[in-house]
Amino acid sequence: MTLKLTVFILLFTPALILAADLLPPISLTAVEPGDNVTLVCNVSGVEMKYFYWHKQPLGHMVQTVAKVIRGQSPISDEYKDSRFTVIKKASQYFLTIRNVSKEHEATYFCHTGTDYSPKFSGGTFLFVNGKFFFFNLSVSLITFNF
Repeated sequence: MTLKLTVFILLFTPALILAADLLPPISLTAVEPGDNVTLVCNVSGVEMKYFYWHKQPLGHMVQTVAKVIRGQSPISDEYKDSRFTVIKKASQYFLTIRNVSKEHEATYFCHTGTDYSPKFSGGTFLFVNGKFFFFNLSVSLITFNF
């Protein structure tokens, strides 16, 4: 059993290290509440049929902020207010969020490519300075000896 595990580790460790080196790091962008922020996604050299901006708040599922399919760039219904805009200039897409609040804190990333060749990139964690609330609930256990 230990021999099989050792062989498995020796064979797959280099592949895991290589894969970790290929993943782009996620940057950090810190803003104050009320600020405007613009996130950038570079799509140069990418065969593209579609483009998406995604948002993933901590502890939540991925949400689609905007999608561009065949040049049309509608903002998703959940984000259709004046705070979010998507603009394409040359080989870059810009996601601007105006009047940022704590609810905008999340990892934002872009997803582009074709049906058979998707690519995720442009990851940044948007940190919104502000107050944190921590609750410390303690429960006491009382035992009685009879």
